[in-house]
Amino acid sequence: MLKSEYQPISGPIYDLAWSQDNQRLVCVGDGREKFGHVILADMGTSNGDITGQSRPVNSCDFRPTRPFRIITGSEDNTVAFYEGPPFKFKGTKTDHARYCQSVRYSPDGNFWASAGFDGKIFLYEGKDSELICEVQETLGKNAHGGGIYALSWSGNSKSFLTCSGDKTCKIWDVETKKATTTFAMGNAVEDQQLGCLWSGDFLLSVSLSGFINYLDPRSPSKPARVIGGHNKPITKMAKGSTDDSNPTILTAGSDGRVVEWAVADGSTRVIKGEGHGAQVNGLCPLTGTKMVATVGIDDSLKTFDQISGQYESGMSAKLSGQPKGLDHKGELSVVSTINSITMVSNRKKLCSTVFERVRIPSARKKIMKLGLHTNYKVQNSFHFDDFFPKVQCPHFFLFPFSVEK
Repeated sequence: MLKSEYQPISGPIYDLAWSQDNQRLVCVGDGREKFGHVILADMGTSNGDITGQSRPVNSCDFRPTRPFRIITGSEDNTVAFYEGPPFKFKGTKTDHARYCQSVRYSPDGNFWASAGFDGKIFLYEGKDSELICEVQETLGKNAHGGGIYALSWSGNSKSFLTCSGDKTCKIWDVETKKATTTFAMGNAVEDQQLGCLWSGDFLLSVSLSGFINYLDPRSPSKPARVIGGHNKPITKMAKGSTDDSNPTILTAGSDGRVVEWAVADGSTRVIKGEGHGAQVNGLCPLTGTKMVATVGIDDSLKTFDQISGQYESGMSAKLSGQPKGLDHKGELSVVSTINSITMVSNRKKLCSTVFERVRIPSARKKIMKLGLHTNYKVQNSFHFDDFFPKVQCPHFFLFPFSVEK
């Protein structure tokens, strides 16, 4: 049940933090008059303004112990600190050369750290905000090779976790000021790490792909577990593996992904390789094989191997228009597009006929003509949608015919 609703700033909120006593809330972002505000949680009244920075504020945090302090990191490359309550601006730190993206106090309140798009991390004293040092893996080298998006402390305040656009996450030791573990998250663009959390024994990160990664320091070469799926609506679903020991379901989506889901535990595997890169409109396992065919709005038909989870490189059939449906029987795949039906066998287009919004008898003649140019014959004894029920032709394409070899 919603208890209260407030608008602390007149614009999007990028971050917020609670005081330890749960009585105060600091919110920061991109407001028109100011970039942050401190309010009393029970009434929404002001308990201090976030001032002193000239551009939107990306991150904020409350010191978890008394005396209370607030820190904020801004796109003007500065970190500001405040004392209160009521909270007032006390000063800024200008150690970062680019946006400051994340600021966080340690749970014991003795330290706070800032991380930015310059790939640097700075460690400060928790009470008076004096700089302790720049945290570096090796002398003269930035903490990360790319911008740092987030930082999260361990519960004992002895270590913290960072994630970066350089596709790595790192654990840092506060005492030695060095990285103790580096997690390699992959090589693809979508493997950039945009968020992280250290909660109890769990270390998590979020990839650009939208996947959540469970990290295990004992095995830093790859995530211990990945929870993923689609970032946009699912457009198609089909049976995957029918193996009784590990049955799966396949889904395709508007994000261009095809995902295999394990029925037993919900774990996922994203099909890799040269996929469609755009919305997938058809998904159909090929009878008697471990191959699956897909069609997308890139006007192509592609196939992938269910065992390897990879699209076949360079194997694609170009369609005459945007596909609307796909079905398969025997050696023949049939694709309906906006204005045509295309027949494909072994990833080679056999023929395609374009239909117009004309009388059915006229369209039927075109189908008959199509049959004469292939090794398939057209008969009038069945309906097309009986033979290929998934093709989903528009009503003016529902012709009384079937295709046989």
